[in-house]
Parts: sequence; C-alpha cells; structure tokens
Amino acid sequence: MQAIREADALDWAVFDTSSLQKIDQALAMEPRLFVMPRVASSADVQAFLAKPWTPLFVEIDSALFPQQADVIRAAGLRTFTNVFGIDLAVKLGSDRRAYLAEYDKGADVLQTDLPDEVLRVLGRPVPPP
Repeated sequence: MQAIREADALDWAVFDTSSLQKIDQALAMEPRLFVMPRVASSADVQAFLAKPWTPLFVEIDSALFPQQADVIRAAGLRTFTNVFGIDLAVKLGSDRRAYLAEYDKGADVLQTDLPDEVLRVLGRPVPPP
C-alpha cells in the first residue's frame, strides 16, 4: 500500500493475489483499492464469493477456465484469464481467431503478450509503434 500511495496509483493499481487474507489486509488499509483474486479451484471461487468486497476482476487459472466463468459472471463479476498458449500458437502462425473463443467461453479480459493481435481480431484500431 505504501508503494501504491507513493506512486499516486490508487486510481489504476490492481492488487492481484491468490491470498484472500492478503486482500482483506490490503482493503483494511485502503478500502478503495482495486483487487483481483486469483482462483485455481471451485473452493477458491466460493471462498471469495463469500467475502464482503467486490473485485475488479477475478483471475481464473487456465486449468480451471472456463469451468468457473459462468459462476463468476452470474455473480455479476468480470473474468480474467491468460492466453499465453494462444500467444505462442499465433506467433507460430496459428489463426488469431483463437482469442475470440476465449471470450465465447466467458472471458471478459485476456492477459496476453500480443495485445495488438487481440485488437486486430476484435476489429479495433492498433496503436502505432
């Protein structure tokens, strides 16, 4: 929290951890903090859904995605998952439309090393280099 405050980053920093206890502690220090719990099991999902705070996103482990996406979205929350495997395939020449399948499975946000490719497949403008 000290680093976030010193950087004047409260409006854009996201506290990302798999520890619900750490999120509770951070929110006790700063209730306006954006948080993103990481879930790797259905028990993790149920544990954070019982919390009184609302996360900005919920990061779903790739081994668990998309099984819990519907549960998280039914709670009115946004899902976040990584697509590094798809990134590698796209780098090796695979069709970038594979990113779209992740959205169809329930992802709201993709963590990618190739954001320009995701923007292209979404038909959005790609910023100049």
